[in-house]
Amino acid sequence: MKANFKWCQCLIVCLLFVKTYAQTSIQHQNILWYSYQNSLELGKNWFINSEAQERHFIKPFGQNTVMFGTHVHKLIANKKVDLSAGAVFFDQVSADPTLEQHLLSLEIRPHIEFMISQQTGKIKWDHRLRTEARFFHRENQPQEDADFTYLTSRLRYRLQMSFKLFDLSENKSVRLRLGEELYINVGRKANLPFFSQSRSFLSFIIPLSKNTTIEPGYMFFYIKRDVNRVLERNIISLTLNQKFKI
Repeated sequence: MKANFKWCQCLIVCLLFVKTYAQTSIQHQNILWYSYQNSLELGKNWFINSEAQERHFIKPFGQNTVMFGTHVHKLIANKKVDLSAGAVFFDQVSADPTLEQHLLSLEIRPHIEFMISQQTGKIKWDHRLRTEARFFHRENQPQEDADFTYLTSRLRYRLQMSFKLFDLSENKSVRLRLGEELYINVGRKANLPFFSQSRSFLSFIIPLSKNTTIEPGYMFFYIKRDVNRVLERNIISLTLNQKFKI
């Protein structure tokens, strides 16, 4: 009797899951990300990271977003802990390439974060926690509301691992990087789900010179718009990284 009851419970849960999934509208998009990042060393354990990124839809081809960001870093605890603060600017041209009319929006995201690094054998682990606020400005809003308006805040936790695959030469090696990042909304002003996004990523870090690497990669981007709408993105990325010293 108890066994039959447990089977009934499992069946009910499965049916509810299928019903919920069937009622969910899932949109798929394929996007290319081109990025440039540089790290400027200011002194012992201090450096500035800057980045610029262009995002394009693949089919139909069209611009998605332009992004610029900069943040200051401080290494402590024998360089095992990274404290950082900065901001990122987004100019979203289109969220859906199939639509003829787009609601252009600008966004600024100031943030603070800390990252803890660990070495386990040949694998390096990074745990990063970032908190960020989101301020929006829409192109077609009235002139009196032309300033950036606070919408929401969120927490982001990223678990990342990297390790050497093989050597190209005595001082150059190709590394594999993969990980997962989760997004949680904590602001009350926006009508957004508590859990909104997750990113699964994989990339190869290929050295071109002592201070320059190129990083091709793939990312699966899951975005929960609301209870019944989900956006899934397949992202192919290519990043050029450089390091400089003053």
